[in-house]
Amino acid sequence: MLGTMIKEYMKENGIKQSYVADKMGTSPQILGTILNEKRKLEAAEFFNLCDAIGVDAANLAAVAGIYKRKSTKQETTA
Repeated sequence: MLGTMIKEYMKENGIKQSYVADKMGTSPQILGTILNEKRKLEAAEFFNLCDAIGVDAANLAAVAGIYKRKSTKQETTA
C-alpha cells in the first residue's frame, strides 16, 4: 500500500523514478521493487525516499495508516 501511494504521488507530480533512486543512493530496479510492493521498505529507505520526493515522512506515514499521531491538548490556565 505504501509503495503504491508513493508511486502515485510521484506520477501525479512528474517525479521520475531514476531521479528518486539517484537521490536515495539506490538503483532504479530496487526502487521499482519497493514501489511495486515486491520488497519491504526499510525505515532508513523510507526517510530517504520521503526526502527525495519532498514529502514529510510523518505526514506520509499518517496518511498511509502506519503511524498514528498523538493528539496534543493545549492547556489553558484561568
